[in-house]
Amino acid sequence: MNLHYFVLIVFIVYMLYKGIKAFKAKKQVGAVFLKGSSNYKSIQTMIFSILVVPFVILLDWNLKYLILIVIVFLGVMIEQVYVGELGIKLNDEFFAKERIMHGYMVEDRLDQFEIMIIGRTDTIKVTVSKSLIGKPVEEILEAYLNPIKV
Repeated sequence: MNLHYFVLIVFIVYMLYKGIKAFKAKKQVGAVFLKGSSNYKSIQTMIFSILVVPFVILLDWNLKYLILIVIVFLGVMIEQVYVGELGIKLNDEFFAKERIMHGYMVEDRLDQFEIMIIGRTDTIKVTVSKSLIGKPVEEILEAYLNPIKV
């Protein structure tokens, strides 16, 4: 087998594995309040994809277009962030709501906030693309992180 095909097969298996993990993580979130993207491990998948694209383009058969579409689709699915009632999905990982220490809106931005997760040393910046319950992001974040206990 050619090294070219071996690299493609390994990458496709890797992306499918990450896609399945991302799908399972999204299921754990519960009802989704916010949807968007983040800076959490986003560079890793992008670098792998950029390195593999020349291998895909060099394929002689028309299946390369399908492979490119699958790579883009899985990349977008993996990179999506979902904030839900039970926790948050970042990349292909799920973090329970109890692990979120605090969060705050980024200054001068209406669609971006940062959160700190227990066990992580850096803050994670989330840019919201869609509020699924129609309220401003700041209100949703405040209610999410500081629920009223009765």
